[in-house]
Amino acid sequence: EEVFTRASEAEAEAFIDVVVSAAQFKNSRLQIIVTMRSDFFGSLGPYPALAQLFEQENMIIVTDMTAANIRRAIEGPVEAVGFRYEEGLVDRILDDVRSQPGSLPLLQYALRQLFDKSDGKILTQAAYDEIGGVRKALAQHAEEIYSALTTEQQDVTRRLLLRLIEVGETGDATRRKVARSELTFADIDDSTVSEVIDLLTSADSRLLIASREIRTDESQNSEPLTWLEVSHEALIREWDRFKTWVSSRLEDLQYNTELRKLSQDWVGGGRDSAYLLIGKRLTRAEVWIEDADANDLQREFIAASLNARHEAERRERERQEAELEAQRKTTARFRLLSILLVIGFIGSLIGVVITVL
Repeated sequence: EEVFTRASEAEAEAFIDVVVSAAQFKNSRLQIIVTMRSDFFGSLGPYPALAQLFEQENMIIVTDMTAANIRRAIEGPVEAVGFRYEEGLVDRILDDVRSQPGSLPLLQYALRQLFDKSDGKILTQAAYDEIGGVRKALAQHAEEIYSALTTEQQDVTRRLLLRLIEVGETGDATRRKVARSELTFADIDDSTVSEVIDLLTSADSRLLIASREIRTDESQNSEPLTWLEVSHEALIREWDRFKTWVSSRLEDLQYNTELRKLSQDWVGGGRDSAYLLIGKRLTRAEVWIEDADANDLQREFIAASLNARHEAERRERERQEAELEAQRKTTARFRLLSILLVIGFIGSLIGVVITVL
């Protein structure tokens, strides 16, 4: 689904071409597994080659887990490490999960929190109450982490988290993976940003996940590229403070997402001027950038659009000035010709008068 939420058009087409081409190999040992949330099926329309892959006989729709499956997911890992639940706790967790559709990511986090608060090798009802149960475990943990930060760190945290989401046309926010190098802010020292990132990715926090991608091309000197993302989609859905941040800046965040994709398309198109903003779209971007928490590429994209507009305006002024100068010269020649004609007419008239006399 990241093809539809964070990739530029060029990136999406390139990825889909690779998948479709690989799927055409016959009698190959290559196996391709494509996963996608069902609510993204409607996004397949513009990509018929990819949609066809989902129409094959071997497509599997993953259905909701049964109560027995959920119970096994709750009990199995604990039994595997020699721990056990306090009497009645498994049934209580099972009831909480079944009453909250889409709560499996929350269950994962709640069980981890519960394990960290175990009493010896027993997971207790009291610990489950302390973490706030399945629904509140992650949100409560996030709020505790946030409340312990300084005012400056809280501001950086808010801005970081909002950089790590996509907001679609429907207003739904989803997490996205962002390179650490892109998480810079014009008015914040980068050491402060790094300090907050370290806090949010620490073992005690885990609100953010950091991963590294090893670059093998010589031009990049094989330096690892660090990526960051929100640890759970559930954090975006369940943490009230995060939801408030998103809802209070919904239109701005939607435009941020749109502008980020446009700037990526510009880079993918070799920074061709045809991709730049013009007219009312540029005017909107010019106003937006004044207070926006834009990344470096967005700023570069808007600056390039403004420079292109200024250059076009300069050429237009030169054209108009050239036209005016041409008009002035034409007018001057016309006046001179008129004067000469008048003088010639008067001269002729005088000649006629003298002849008559």
